[in-house]
Amino acid sequence: MARRPMLGLAFVLLVGAAVKALCPAFVTAPARVAQQPPARDVATVQAEELKLELPRQMAAELKPAVEKAALSAAFALMAEPAWAVDGSYDIREEQAKNFMIFFSVGSFFLAAGIVFVISKMSED
Repeated sequence: MARRPMLGLAFVLLVGAAVKALCPAFVTAPARVAQQPPARDVATVQAEELKLELPRQMAAELKPAVEKAALSAAFALMAEPAWAVDGSYDIREEQAKNFMIFFSVGSFFLAAGIVFVISKMSED
């Protein structure tokens, strides 16, 4: 009985050693070459700053609208909870059951149709 846990421990250690050997944990970075940054003119720098500034302005303008939309969505979810009351759970359960039956049968017929078409194509 005591032999079995030792066998499992030996297997785990063997797998760990194999993973350690195959996947080194530390890979050195390539040698860094000293380079001077490319010279940029004033127009290029201003264009880059403008590219960064426009999305920031758009985000600042859209933030209130996004917050309002998120709040209204949250209130809509709170108004109609997932756990239905007054018997509407039974209606939702029936709808879900019908959907699953339709989806299963429809998937079967779709797959059968695809197989039929492909088999007819291979006969020619």
